[in-house]
Amino acid sequence: MNAYTYTIRHLPTNKIYYGVRKSTTVDIGVTYFSSSRLVKRMMQEEPIENFQFIVRRKFLSYEDARLHETKVLSRIKAVSNSMVLNQAVSSPRLCSKDPIAELRRREAISKKMKSLWQDPAYKDKQTFNKISYEERSRRSHSGAATRANNYATGKLEKKPRKAKTYKDVVISKNGILKTVKRNQVPAYAKSGWAIA
Repeated sequence: MNAYTYTIRHLPTNKIYYGVRKSTTVDIGVTYFSSSRLVKRMMQEEPIENFQFIVRRKFLSYEDARLHETKVLSRIKAVSNSMVLNQAVSSPRLCSKDPIAELRRREAISKKMKSLWQDPAYKDKQTFNKISYEERSRRSHSGAATRANNYATGKLEKKPRKAKTYKDVVISKNGILKTVKRNQVPAYAKSGWAIA
């Protein structure tokens, strides 16, 4: 065994967290308590007896375990399911903890695309390749000039850019009040917090 999947059940609410662990020993609930920030915060605020740790399946490779976790989370619609504490479904392409995994993935995509563009049959199918460089340039300049003219004459109005701002809201749980940003409320709601 090189990896396993597990669930952490929050007994008071019956909500679960489904995760994967790269390890040769079963250490969930002993030395490992999940990588989820939400679950960690809940464990800090409540006694550990409120959580049940269950090993679901063991795997010979971490990649297989990660793919299985993704399938399960997709099937149960983890992100939109209010009874699941997971806040995202991981991608099978980013299943390695290797810090250069993203770089290797990009290099593989680049290599594949370069080989495709060497094939004349693929190259000729691309609409981008069907017009000349001069025509692409002419269209681009023409569009930019038309837009600039429309802004100058008032036909188009430039919309002011605003940074997104979120208001502070007060949430409560068991008589405890906390001030958070409005966009953080859904994450807190999964662990029992509600707008006061």
